[in-house]
Amino acid sequence: MTSDDADAVRRRRRLDAATVGLDAPFALVDLDAFDANAADMARRAGGMPIRVASKSIRVRSLLERALSLPGFAGVLAFTAPEAIWLAEVGTSDDIVVGYPSVDRTALTRLRRDARLAERITVMIDDIAQVDLLRTLAETPAAPTRVCLDVDASYRPFGDVHLGARRSPLHAADKVAALASEIAARPDVVVVGLMSYDAQVAGVGDAGRGPRAIAVRRMQAASLTALATQRQQCVDAVAEVLAASSRPPLEFVNGGGTGSLHTSSRDPSLTELAAGEAEVLTKDEILRTLTA
Repeated sequence: MTSDDADAVRRRRRLDAATVGLDAPFALVDLDAFDANAADMARRAGGMPIRVASKSIRVRSLLERALSLPGFAGVLAFTAPEAIWLAEVGTSDDIVVGYPSVDRTALTRLRRDARLAERITVMIDDIAQVDLLRTLAETPAAPTRVCLDVDASYRPFGDVHLGARRSPLHAADKVAALASEIAARPDVVVVGLMSYDAQVAGVGDAGRGPRAIAVRRMQAASLTALATQRQQCVDAVAEVLAASSRPPLEFVNGGGTGSLHTSSRDPSLTELAAGEAEVLTKDEILRTLTA
């Protein structure tokens, strides 16, 4: 047996001993690697704060660990009930629900609890979602904070659509029209914009083959177009809010784990979103340790 084999056996025994009393499913986390990955993400973000996506990090203690590290601020929550839970247990006082929600129970709680309303921002891409909020509590304890979900897909030839179909909002005039409708409702306030560039952040571009080269070219062209589109949307909403005597935007969120280094250069953004987590089996962890 080589020394590497002996080390692998010792690591396996240590992992087995640490988990012998646990029933699956459970996770083993290398906290040194976790912190090193977080530090690298912060470096790639170039000083722009990263909002942690709870959809990818499903352990509250790890969410809180990330938030305690330099470069991270706020949570991008998976669902409205999860956002309420994270606010109530004190994980963060700055939580954005990552997707539009029609969870009536959670939204009713949010509308009726001033403390939750101050800590949680809900995602909106249609005025019908705002109307739903108002039916749940006509006179809320505090104005409901909303973030407009702006489609960030790349559309080089009209009908050609590259990226996630996240939202019906793409052109600045549509984003401004929705912001204007919301601004007319005193119990709802637009505080942010979000535009997730899935065609950049979520598509692997490593390698030297024809596919990798084509992907990188698409991503570069997409980022150029997206920088213009985002700025137009931000400017349009800012104009609406100013004309309505409403507070200015607090944040503009974009990017993802795979695009921190490029999205951080977009002057229209004030923060990024990231939180990719990879689940490994015990044997995969051992192979990583011995690689």
